Amino acid sequence: MKNLFLLLLAISLNAIDLENLHSFEADFTQTITNDKNTTITYKGHMQASKPQFAIWHYIFPVEKSIYISNAEAVIIEPELEQAYVQKIDLDFDFFHIIKEAKKIEKNTFITEFQNTKYTLKVINNKLVSIIYKNELDNSVKIIFSNQQKNKTYKEIDFTPNIPTEYDIIRG
Repeated sequence: MKNLFLLLLAISLNAIDLENLHSFEADFTQTITNDKNTTITYKGHMQASKPQFAIWHYIFPVEKSIYISNAEAVIIEPELEQAYVQKIDLDFDFFHIIKEAKKIEKNTFITEFQNTKYTLKVINNKLVSIIYKNELDNSVKIIFSNQQKNKTYKEIDFTPNIPTEYDIIRG
């Protein structure tokens, strides 16, 4: 699960013109394919902002939100009426991780973090996709659309609002 949160933050950022990038927002489609070629598709919207804040709102096939801020990840699952709160390691700068991506061909960059190789596609200065294998050796592809850069956010924008009737699980 730790790698999921690291990836969610890392892919929230554009590999081009990073010096001037303060935030990134986009719709996304995420496909996960296992070794038996079974695929599941998720869709939603994400926002990220320096230094290390992110929100991933999944809307298909189920609603779920993941908030990352202040070395903590909160997953809110309305269908289950629960929130899962977990401390995460934020000892490094995710913008720097993406900045380290090296161009291997036109529009294609690669970077490695914690033994995982990420392939990024950047077209017209926009991050359009990222591909990697997760810790279960599943192939993951995330395609971004309707990208926006450098919108202004406040830290409070990344604070989850957990309904009082939800169970809170701390891990």
